Amino acid sequence: MTERTIARTESPSPERSRLDSRQIAADFGPRGPIAKQAVKELCDALAEKGHQDAQFAAWNASQAILPGGKSLLASRDSTPFGRAYRHIDATPRQLLFAVQTYYALVVKAVAAHAVLHPLDGAIQPDQEPLPASIDQFLSIDTGEAFRKMGIVNFPQDDRFGWFSSAFPDRASVLFREMTKRLSSYELQPRPDGDSDAHELFGELYASLIPRKLRHSLGEYYTPEWLADFVLDSAGYDGDPSVQLIDPSCGSGVFLTRALARALSRLSAATPRPGETASRATQLPNIFGVDVNPLATLAAKANYIIAVRSMLPFGPSIEIPVHTFDIITESRNPLIKTTDAARKPNLGRFDLVVGNPPWVLWDNLSQDYRELTKPLWSDYGLFSLSGRKGRMGGGKKDLSMLFVYRSIDTLLRDGGKLGFLITQSVFKTRGAGEGFRRFWFNRHSRQTYIDVKSVHDLTALSPFPGASNRTALLICERSDSPTRYPVPYTVWSKRRDGQATLFADRASPINLAERSELVASPIDKGSPGSSWLTVPYGLMEPIRKIIGPSGYKAHEGVNCAGLAGCFVVRIVEALPNGDLVIENVHDIGKIKVKKVRAIIEPDLVYAHLLSRDLRKW
Repeated sequence: MTERTIARTESPSPERSRLDSRQIAADFGPRGPIAKQAVKELCDALAEKGHQDAQFAAWNASQAILPGGKSLLASRDSTPFGRAYRHIDATPRQLLFAVQTYYALVVKAVAAHAVLHPLDGAIQPDQEPLPASIDQFLSIDTGEAFRKMGIVNFPQDDRFGWFSSAFPDRASVLFREMTKRLSSYELQPRPDGDSDAHELFGELYASLIPRKLRHSLGEYYTPEWLADFVLDSAGYDGDPSVQLIDPSCGSGVFLTRALARALSRLSAATPRPGETASRATQLPNIFGVDVNPLATLAAKANYIIAVRSMLPFGPSIEIPVHTFDIITESRNPLIKTTDAARKPNLGRFDLVVGNPPWVLWDNLSQDYRELTKPLWSDYGLFSLSGRKGRMGGGKKDLSMLFVYRSIDTLLRDGGKLGFLITQSVFKTRGAGEGFRRFWFNRHSRQTYIDVKSVHDLTALSPFPGASNRTALLICERSDSPTRYPVPYTVWSKRRDGQATLFADRASPINLAERSELVASPIDKGSPGSSWLTVPYGLMEPIRKIIGPSGYKAHEGVNCAGLAGCFVVRIVEALPNGDLVIENVHDIGKIKVKKVRAIIEPDLVYAHLLSRDLRKW
């Protein structure tokens, strides 16, 4: 055992903070003094004439092409950012750019502190926190310090380095304030034997970026327990030979949880003679891709920290996380502006896992619709025509296309996919019919999607602050179609487990009840029809009593995000019978002004929301 190993196994000092996502969010979140001062300084820098106009303009233009960027373009005021930044005089876009720049600086500061300090993390009394000089800061910010450790691509594609390059003295002071706080963090192994492979930045990002904005972009923070559940359900046990990828990796929660398993297997394996040196620098076959360069920056940092016990790398290595859009590939102008414009040589994978973006077709930016429209048709996801197509098209979700595209371009024959998607794709008529065909024909070859199981997690509300219907799809790329019925598990909260359901890193699955059902298309002659989910043994008896419904279902009024224009409250009834009304301006995806007016009563109708309807 070396001196370095001894240092890493000593018990951590009790007064030092733990290096985890909750602590980072608490220290660097919007309520803390570092964030408030930093974001204000960044906005002031943006406002200075002659500085960073080009960088901000390029970033601003790129937002239009992001999935869900339509909502950002529609934002006209700073209310999405709430009270945290109300003292700052800036437009919403400037504020978002500044907040993202600040987040990038925090990510680089944490990575530098965790990787460039000795692995025991101890700061000596006479040792200055990083950086000791502007030159050292620039070495960290540009990646030179990491290249000396054998890491060639961190931070690499860093469009948020504008502040550091234009104002290195001010950026260095800010960076130093961050590392001063980080100097109290414990970097030794956890006393409970837990590994370094944890996602560290998701909670910080969720606290800095308003929930409505994140959700409009299809970004839902995935808890670690949920990533572990996906990996378990997909059968990943950490076998280092298994090629795994998350094509929408975000800040890397699936990557780090997979790394924890793979690194455990690697450390437990007994090397064969002559294998020790190569094993010490062997990265697991775990890859990540995301369209957002801010996400891949965080994912790389998490990856580096997870494998930091292997540093320094002898031969230089590239962290296998890439800025890339697997849906549009090279046609995406956002990717063309990055240093990673080339398509990464990813190949085919044994396992594809993740939580793809959830964005309705209605909410996609016009640019992204145009880029992806041919693919929706190629995969048969636009299966309706005429009026039905117009009505159902808007309710299609980007996660549907993500499933088909990932299987087509990333998954090997016989490989397995585990994705968190909206549960509605299995039940809704119209919008989900093309998805439920589970086959596509491209490049003169018909490929089937063999569904192995579905887990309905809706009742567990797995995404903090979101009320969406969540399901886990497990399927394989196959040369034969899905064999029905397929296992369909419905999870629900246990009454005695609700209080501790979302305890830190505790799995709600262990505190939940499960109902084992089976699923099959309700119409045997139409594989794309809605799924019928029933207990084992009841599929055929229930089919026998299924017949034409006595009711006809209609969508009702679809305001296309403008509910604030059409939904009103009655303020007063006038003596002549007319009504004083006021629009409910703060509902719907598109915010409008509050207006008060007088209107005839026969133009006002009762309004019932779908969420107020229940079966009886």
